Amino acid sequence: MIKYKLISGDKLVGHYLSHLLTLAKLDETRLENANLLILVEPKKIPPQMVESVLSRLRKNVKILVISQKTPSLDLKEKESRFLKRPLLVSRLISFIEEMFSSHLPLTREERENPLIGKHASIVKLRNFIPKLASIPSPVLLWGAKGTGKELIARHIQAYRGGNFIKFSPQNLPSEMIEAVLFGFAAKTLPNIKKEKKGLLARAGEGVLYIENLDYLPLKTQIKLLSFIESGYFYPLGAKEAVKSSAKLIVSLSRPPEEVLKAGKIHVEIFFRLSEFALYLPSLKERKIDIPLLAQHFLEHYAHLYHREIFSLSADFIEKLLFYSWPNNLNELQNIIKDVVIWNEEEALKKYLPQGLEIKLKFKDIEDLLSQLIQEEKRIKERTVSSRKGQVSRRTGSR
Repeated sequence: MIKYKLISGDKLVGHYLSHLLTLAKLDETRLENANLLILVEPKKIPPQMVESVLSRLRKNVKILVISQKTPSLDLKEKESRFLKRPLLVSRLISFIEEMFSSHLPLTREERENPLIGKHASIVKLRNFIPKLASIPSPVLLWGAKGTGKELIARHIQAYRGGNFIKFSPQNLPSEMIEAVLFGFAAKTLPNIKKEKKGLLARAGEGVLYIENLDYLPLKTQIKLLSFIESGYFYPLGAKEAVKSSAKLIVSLSRPPEEVLKAGKIHVEIFFRLSEFALYLPSLKERKIDIPLLAQHFLEHYAHLYHREIFSLSADFIEKLLFYSWPNNLNELQNIIKDVVIWNEEEALKKYLPQGLEIKLKFKDIEDLLSQLIQEEKRIKERTVSSRKGQVSRRTGSR
């Protein structure tokens, strides 16, 4: 297990690296307990401090040097103590890009079964995907965690073609986000002679999917807005704008109005994204789809684990219908996976709480779907009635 001690002569680079090591679930320890010493820009660290640190290290401790350029270390230490090559800052940035973005294409199964479900919003969304792919306008997808926002983005890309690049800024230092997203010109950073393309340029004519837009700094959102309106953007330190034909898709896990009120999204980009803002309902809101999704996941994992395909019992489906599903599709997928590996009883013990109240009885799947449709209609009617009441109270209070 790696136990490291970091000493930095450059506050900013040291800050980036600390974030990365934290995300990698590595904890910094005392110098006496470390088996890896990380020196960031050692030439900027007082020589007396470096010598003092090295003298206190255990014999088997390795030393990793991170610098803007290959340092000529004038330290009274054996070369065996140092890892073979120093890690340049440019390589560190590339590592960050790979860590916080993904380029995975759709699987064959995802292409053949784009969106499972009979819920009205899912049917509408399924029919709308080809149109979304054909227009250049950005798309905002919002809904709770696990509702399938990334899957929708991937299907839009599958119709559109080109690359799919996902960017998750929530765990990245704010100072680093702009460099990763837009890239930077040559010599923008000290001793880095080559330019670096950002994710927006690397998306080409495909899709750049930004997960959780509200974690993007407002100043970066303004720069993103400029790209949305013109199709051009400026890498850090660049004097000339760069054109990109990438389609931008962003997501939020909270209602857009709530994020706007909290000051986490710029008002102009909010209105620009509102043109194609699509809500993905939670699994609790689309109970009609639970039996279909459960059977779909069952067939998938039965094929994956070379098991015989079978039908889920009526009692098991009843329990699925009356669970709240806080983690949505991800949670349903996990429980069905356990059903395939073990059995229904073991999966229920692991995932679903005891004592679920079962009220719905049905003869077959068609009867179940019919009852669920009626239940959804009643929920909609209560929601509309409640909203009308709220409007009446507001009007009366003026």
